[in-house]
Amino acid sequence: TTETLSLTGLKGISPDQWYKNIVMNDLEYDVKDLLTYAPELAKQVSGKLPINSLYQESFKNIEGIDKLLMNNFEDIISKTIKKERQRHPQDNIKKILEMNYDLEKEMLYIAYLQKEQISLNTLEKYLNNIFSQESEILKISKSSIRTNLRRLIRIYDYLKGEYKKASN
Repeated sequence: TTETLSLTGLKGISPDQWYKNIVMNDLEYDVKDLLTYAPELAKQVSGKLPINSLYQESFKNIEGIDKLLMNNFEDIISKTIKKERQRHPQDNIKKILEMNYDLEKEMLYIAYLQKEQISLNTLEKYLNNIFSQESEILKISKSSIRTNLRRLIRIYDYLKGEYKKASN
């Protein structure tokens, strides 16, 4: 069947491609197929995979999907970041970008923002820009940059999912 065929193709998707797709929407798969494969793929990345922006109520019966859904913004933020957040309070993404930090520091400082300080549009443009400059950034950059970028994509994914729910 076509369904099994497309799921076989999905097995070739790496976690990096999944993360990139959340921002760039560049995987040619049906959302239902992606979400059906998500629990399997998540095993490769310690059970964490951004799916909130793809999720809809109609997919709630997909096995294992509930475990991947983020129900709380603060769950994305590590204890370390929460501690650092108090030490380095930030205003918003635009102000951080004006400081011309290096990419690693920039991404870290954006992660220090509280949920209500983040503009979904600005974050989307920021992430789009990163992938437009280097589409393989999750493959070729050093691990601290990859970690920071994945965290920002999870934040983006969460906010986009929330926005989608609100506008339905």
